[in-house]
Amino acid sequence: MAKRDYYQILEVGKTASADDIKKAYRKKSMETHPDRGGNEEVFKEVAEAYETLSDDNKRKNYDMYGHSGPRTQTSTGSPFDMFNEFFNSTGFNPFGDQQPNRRNLRGTDLHLTVKLTLEEILSGTTKKFKYKRKIGCVECESFGGKDKKECSNCRGAGMVAQVINTPFGQIRNATQCHVCQGIGTTYDTICNSCAGQGIKDFEDVVDINIPAGVHDGVRLAVGGRGNSVRYGQVSGDLIITIMELPHETFLRVGNDLRFNLKLSYPQLILGDKVEIPTIDGTKIRINIGAFTKVGEVLRIQNKGMRQMNNDYRGDMLVNVELYMPDKISDEEKSLIIDLKNLSEKVAS
Repeated sequence: MAKRDYYQILEVGKTASADDIKKAYRKKSMETHPDRGGNEEVFKEVAEAYETLSDDNKRKNYDMYGHSGPRTQTSTGSPFDMFNEFFNSTGFNPFGDQQPNRRNLRGTDLHLTVKLTLEEILSGTTKKFKYKRKIGCVECESFGGKDKKECSNCRGAGMVAQVINTPFGQIRNATQCHVCQGIGTTYDTICNSCAGQGIKDFEDVVDINIPAGVHDGVRLAVGGRGNSVRYGQVSGDLIITIMELPHETFLRVGNDLRFNLKLSYPQLILGDKVEIPTIDGTKIRINIGAFTKVGEVLRIQNKGMRQMNNDYRGDMLVNVELYMPDKISDEEKSLIIDLKNLSEKVAS
């Protein structure tokens, strides 16, 4: 079954602000939550729509490509996790127990920028990168030690209560336990290999497959290749940002390519057949009609860039310009003077 439009799911317009999208998500998620008799599948649709439209980069890609566009950084949690995170951040979760939750043990994302030429973007390419990230310590199985026991400071909760006195009364706040770092357990024997951290530095190598047709600024996610955290929890992602390098011959406009063709005055008046380069590395011959005007644009179909995730290809737009030499011979100058005199005679 085809996916529904994200804006339709949240019942907002395409020009909706971030606040409008947040309000719409709050309303729809409450209506569709299974604990309130809602449909779980619809609830998941609402969460997926909010995850995309609440992120500027994901929303931009979705507006440009729709559901068939490039996948950007993806969520590793469930719709219920995102629901709880959203409502807990507002200070009230209608389905929570209002008890301090342990931190979400997910590693941080890492970011790499890939610089690509238009030729690489046209056909797609694979790039190999060497980078450093954190991985779980093998010696202690990422626990950081042996002989596990309950943290005496937080009594296994991972969080400790903090009471703040204010003019309006006492505010009870939950903070992460500094002794166990929010885990709830400590160890009698510390791992020497990782110094009790449970993670170690690692030099990783990754092959990034770049699909044909990507655009400048597109972000691609390699799941699980970011930093790891202790206790074998979820690793972060490796986020790849595309940087499109300027081309000395072509200018990309969407999926079209602009090319400036300089022609002499006789070629413009009489017409000609000329060879021009293409982004494929070949040359093609095109016809220049008589009395072609400067600034006229000739369109050559299917010689532009490929569109991501389908077979569509843009056009090459040939912009006609006048070639102006730096200097001419005496003979050429004499002929131009004769032409000027003849033109003035005809005009009169």
